[in-house]
Amino acid sequence: GASSFDLMALRVGNRYRLGRKIGSGSFGDIYLGTDISVGEEVAIKLECVKTKHPQLHIESKIYKMMQGGGIEHNFQNTEICL
Repeated sequence: GASSFDLMALRVGNRYRLGRKIGSGSFGDIYLGTDISVGEEVAIKLECVKTKHPQLHIESKIYKMMQGGGIEHNFQNTEICL
């Protein structure tokens, strides 16, 4: 499982460094992260790629449709297998 290695050393999409876990829900875990290209803090949501009913890809599409409505518009969808 994910606990078998150091998640803090994980890079997501070669752009983000995963930090501490800040939340979780039915469809994934949320981590504090850093955009290493600019040093900005970001939220990173991870979902198991083996989940029976994936939601993260759909959630990403919804956020992209909402761009311009006062919601941060830098959404990336990267799949990794832990």
